[in-house]
Amino acid sequence: MIIRQYRHLGMRVLVSTQEPTVVPAKLLALCSFIVAHRFQSPGWLRALMRHVTVPELSLDALFAKVRACCFVLSPLFLVEEFSGR
Repeated sequence: MIIRQYRHLGMRVLVSTQEPTVVPAKLLALCSFIVAHRFQSPGWLRALMRHVTVPELSLDALFAKVRACCFVLSPLFLVEEFSGR
């Protein structure tokens, strides 16, 4: 995968999608962080949850929070939550 070569060269790659379930698992595994904003489907959240650690909330509670604000997720931990309030 060419993205892996970019990382070795110290380059950054930005991937944007309106359908997170189509992003290959190999690509998600290489992500340093994921910005999740205004999700519209619990399925999208489930797809990302397989690749990153999410806060200790029920899926319904977490989905309600993601729909209301922006999350920056890392494969290791939740980095930041900002609701704009």
